[in-house]
Parts: sequence; structure tokens; C-alpha cells
Amino acid sequence: MARFRLKDSEEYYLALSEQPKRFDADSPVTNVFFDDSNGQVFTVRSGGVTGVTVTGMDESKSTSFRMEDRGPIISIKFSPDLKILAIQRNQDNQNATVEFVNFKDLAPTNVEYSHTCKWKNAKILGFVWPKVNEITFITDHGIELLQVIPDKKQLKSLKNTSFSCAWFSWCSQSNIVLLAGNNGVLLQPFSLNNSTISKLQKLELEATRPVVERDVFTLRLCDATWCAIFRHAQSATVAAPGPTEVPKDEISKIVAVLLRRTDGKDTIYRVLNQLVAEAGTYLVQLSDVFDEIHTVYRKWADLEMARNTAGQAPQAEGGGAGRARVLISQAELCAHVLQQHSEAAWLVQVVTCYVASLARAGLVVQAAAAELAVRALPVAGLGAARQAGLGGLAPRKLLAAARAHAQAHGRPTAFTAVYHALLQRNERTRGSPHFLKGEQCDSYVEYYKQITAEPQ
Repeated sequence: MARFRLKDSEEYYLALSEQPKRFDADSPVTNVFFDDSNGQVFTVRSGGVTGVTVTGMDESKSTSFRMEDRGPIISIKFSPDLKILAIQRNQDNQNATVEFVNFKDLAPTNVEYSHTCKWKNAKILGFVWPKVNEITFITDHGIELLQVIPDKKQLKSLKNTSFSCAWFSWCSQSNIVLLAGNNGVLLQPFSLNNSTISKLQKLELEATRPVVERDVFTLRLCDATWCAIFRHAQSATVAAPGPTEVPKDEISKIVAVLLRRTDGKDTIYRVLNQLVAEAGTYLVQLSDVFDEIHTVYRKWADLEMARNTAGQAPQAEGGGAGRARVLISQAELCAHVLQQHSEAAWLVQVVTCYVASLARAGLVVQAAAAELAVRALPVAGLGAARQAGLGGLAPRKLLAAARAHAQAHGRPTAFTAVYHALLQRNERTRGSPHFLKGEQCDSYVEYYKQITAEPQ
């Protein structure tokens, strides 16, 4: 399968920050834990007796303190508001107990308490904080959602559900936990929102291809929660790092993702410029990318029209939860992409493809695109463009752009080609070649007569 690689792209997806956070390495006397919900690293020295250091990218959430060593710690996390610390220890007779310490201004108070899960002989696999003052125990028997009442040193059971679980994956952005059962063949997601547990559609894998915990990741992408399963190749060959390549039919999907990233516009321009430059290979994929861009823009335009009708204030482009973060107007795409390839061999096909995409999205072709179409499409290309959607262009805009081009370059045939194409369109759609009075084309009719008049 043909593949696409963005030129001059970085070799790696990830890179270290120029200001990395440093912490002690794991050792016989130091244990290191990471809480991905709060983005904090816990360094526990000597069980906490000689200190616990909490480090994060946000300095205001970093702290250090000491605590009593009551056994090996296997998990430690703050509540979202950093007012309660939960600790799970590996104690033979207390596998289903979690300890709690109330905090004030990132310092521990003397208020401590604990809670044991409802199922006897259960083992707590881990715990998560769905929201402030709510904690969820994930056990081998199922899920227990609890309300934490720090002032009373109590926990109140809100909801529980049974499920034979071996391990779990947690997405803090959506509060969805994925439980693995049946030896990694069954993946059952649950939503932990609105102080309840909601069972979602299960995922059943092939019995011959079960998964283990390290190969499953739950993530938030494009306003949806996904379960990513990593399948490992059988070959022991290690590939050298290099620019990422993707199948051709994935290009539009990548652009769809970039349209939902606040900083995705420049990368979209780079992808488009490369696709246009290599349009002989990627013309179909370029059409798909145009469709993605125009579909997003049309949705935004429709929402704006609805807001204006309702008398609401305009929404900033790309604003609003669940909407695309990037909008590309016709003027922007023409300026940053199409006009950069005015001498390209495939320009006629590219412009035809672009105008056809606008037509599919039901968007009116604006002045920048109309002028570009006239400059790019010679007589031979106008027929194809007309079939693809050029026929939907306003005649006055087309004629204005054609006249400006003809006068600037001394090419009257550029104007006459457009003029004749529009007459043919009028004949085909109305039964008469003449322009309507409301189309305001009288001056262009006169200009046509001037340039086609026989010399005296």
C-alpha cells in the first residue's frame, strides 16, 4: 500500500522538556509512583519516614512531607483538590483497605482514617478519584464507588457493581474505567460520572488473542474515549527511528484530528502543500482532505447562523466544547496553499477538486477562490470545472476576476472563455443565454463586446 510521509517532519513524536522535572530513582529504600490524573510523581523514601516528595509540572501543586511507615506502599494519590491523600499498602491481612489523610495547604493534618471494601476476601487492584470527595475502589470482585466525608473521617457507599476483574485501565479525562475479565478476552468499560456507575458496551476479543495490562490504554481523542490495544510484532527486529509514514487513505483522518487541535492549522497547511505539490499521486486523498476542512467549516457556519437568528453573541472560530479547534476559510486556504502552486502542473485538477469539494459542502464560492479558479483554469479546464461545481459560482464574481486577469496579463481569451462558459450554463439551466438583471453583469457584457468587436 502506498504511504505518505510529511517532509521535514521531526523523527520523534515525543521529546524531553527543556526544563524537565527531576526526582530520585527507584531503589531499595526509595519507591516512585506516578498519578496520571493529577500529573504528579511521588517519591517515597523509607516508607515515608525520611520524606515524601510530590513533584509536578505545576509548581503550585508540589510539596513534601513525612509520614509513619506502616508497610510497603503500592499506590498513593491525591484527590483532585489536593485535600485528601489516599494510600494503599501491601499488607497480607489487609489487602482490601485504603488509608486516608486530610491535607490543608498541601500539608498533612492529624486527621487520618481508613476504609475496607464491601466484599470479603476481595483484593483492591487500585483506586481512582472520579471527582473531588469521590473515590472508586477497583477490586477483583468489582467496582465500589464511595463518597469521602473528610470532616467526619467517613466514607459512604454510593454504588457498586460486581465483575470478575484481573486488571484495569483508567481515563481521567472522561472518567471511564476499563476492566479486564475472562483472561484478557473481555474488556468491560464503566462510566464513573454523576456519582454513579454506568455499564457501557463491552469489547470481546478473539479467544486466541487475549491482551495483558501493558498492551491496553484508555485515552481521550477527538472528543471521544478510545480503547487502544497494542499488538506486538513477532519479529525481534528493531526499526531505526525516522519520519512517520501513514497509509494514503489515513491522511484525511489525520487532518480530521488536526482540525480538533488548537495548534493544528500550520501542520494542516504543510500537509496540504505537500499533497498539492504531489497531486499526481495524492489527488484523491487531497479531495478527501478538502472535504474534511469544508465539512467542519460548514458546521461552524450553520451554528453561527443559528446563533445569529437567536440573537446570541457570535462564537469565536473554533470555540465551544466538542467543536473543531481549527477553521480554515477559503481565503486562508487560497493564500497559504493554492496560490503557492500557481505554476504547478496539476493546478487545473487541484482547483477543480477544490471547487467540487466546496459544492459538496454547500458552500458559496467566495471571491478568493473564484479569482483563483479563473486564473488557473484555461478553456480546456473550464468544462471539467463546470461539471465539478464551477457552475454554482456567482457570474459577476467570475467575470470580475476574469476581466482583471485578462487586463493584467493581456489575455482577453481568459475573459471570453469564462464568458462563453457562463452563457452555456445559462442556456442549460434557464433555456436562455442572457444574464438576469439582478446578476449585475451589464458592464461585463459591454466589456465582452469591446474585446470581440471587429477592428475598424
